[in-house]
Amino acid sequence: MRRQLLVFLIPILLCGCIAERGLDLELPSGWVSNSQGRWWVSGVDTLEAFRDLETLQAMGIHMAEVIYDATRPLSEQYTVGEDRMIRYVKQSLLPLFRNQPEVVDSLFDSLVSPKIKKAGTSQDAAGDVARFKREGYRAIYRHFHEPRTVLKLGQDISVEIPDSLKMTAAGRAVSFQVYVSEEGTPLAIELLGGVQPTLDLIGLHTTMAMRWQPAYLLKGRKSIPIRAWVRFRIRFPG
Repeated sequence: MRRQLLVFLIPILLCGCIAERGLDLELPSGWVSNSQGRWWVSGVDTLEAFRDLETLQAMGIHMAEVIYDATRPLSEQYTVGEDRMIRYVKQSLLPLFRNQPEVVDSLFDSLVSPKIKKAGTSQDAAGDVARFKREGYRAIYRHFHEPRTVLKLGQDISVEIPDSLKMTAAGRAVSFQVYVSEEGTPLAIELLGGVQPTLDLIGLHTTMAMRWQPAYLLKGRKSIPIRAWVRFRIRFPG
């Protein structure tokens, strides 16, 4: 309902916003949008670009269906087997999996899972998860680097807020899921959490202007850039 309302409010809000501050919030040439908070470069595969990356299950990651025992803290649980520990460690690395699910899962299964099976588990399940998480991230990072921003908000990119919305924006944030190209430019942007229609659009245009060091695979001495996803958040000054 909120996103449907956004469609009707945008023209009205944009008129007031542009008149007040001279802001240009028109969709840039070559970009397409819909009423569901999604914007993408024309021609991009939207099924790929707008993947559900919220959970490992949604990504289709192998053995992701088992989670921690909800009845008690992990630190109080009994010794778990290696297969279950692998699932726990995958869950702990969820943010990394969101960057490139298939690549990270392949590296995890080839580099991390064997180490867990070889080392075995102890009676300290929480400690095991924390240790294998650190070791797993280091092992994967030797072969895969997630996207990193190369521009800074407020320095390289300014965030213009209409005077009439400064109180509404103060201290709040909009968040997006961004599909990043091999060149580090956004190919698709999905609104994950908004504040107010005009502020959401300001966040969108700001995100469009962002640039990343693209994700890349390390093969020998070569770095091969690949497409990947990032979660990007813009917090308005309060």
